[in-house]
Amino acid sequence: MNPRAVRTWYLGLEDPDPMVRERCRDLLMGLRPEQAPLLREAVSQFLPLAADQLLLLKDIVFQIYLSDADYETDGSGFIGILMPSEPEPLTGRLTVAIDSRIRGFGGYHTLRDGDVILDVLERRLPPPLDREMFIRVVQMVPPGRVIHLRVLRMGRVIEVPVQVRPRPAERTEGLMRELMYRRDQEAERFFLRHFGAMLGEEQRAPIEAGPRAGK
Repeated sequence: MNPRAVRTWYLGLEDPDPMVRERCRDLLMGLRPEQAPLLREAVSQFLPLAADQLLLLKDIVFQIYLSDADYETDGSGFIGILMPSEPEPLTGRLTVAIDSRIRGFGGYHTLRDGDVILDVLERRLPPPLDREMFIRVVQMVPPGRVIHLRVLRMGRVIEVPVQVRPRPAERTEGLMRELMYRRDQEAERFFLRHFGAMLGEEQRAPIEAGPRAGK
């Protein structure tokens, strides 16, 4: 990995073009944990960080760490998103819209809260997309494979690659929440180990726990 590229991506987080900012965020979140020193070197050239810059940095670093962290799985496919549990009042359907995402999974990396999933390009499904069918399709995808989703985002229909990971073995929402909390605590320690020394005391406070469990 070229350190200059990482610095360029970090600078791109402040670009006036929102599409450039989004692309640079995605590239940084795709770094491996062992590449965290490259990001630290890039960040060190632009200290001190404003509050929003710090939160974005932590979000990126948490995703970098958790995307490679081990956990007990059940072997089925999982992209780490939470969708509405109540049907739409007008249609009575459960929409495949994203309420929130779980750090460390493919959905957190390339999808966004508010995205509406329209189709799985590798497995064309009849519209309107059925939520339960979508969940079953994802669960049948071998972990490690990338699927491509057709997504409605802020009025635009785009294609988004999402890496499928193994579904955590925890089946109840309570156990899943506990797992996510433990994972965030591990990511916090990773962040402090790699970035804490260069930040001021007020910028080393723990970040809040991540989003709830999902699909």
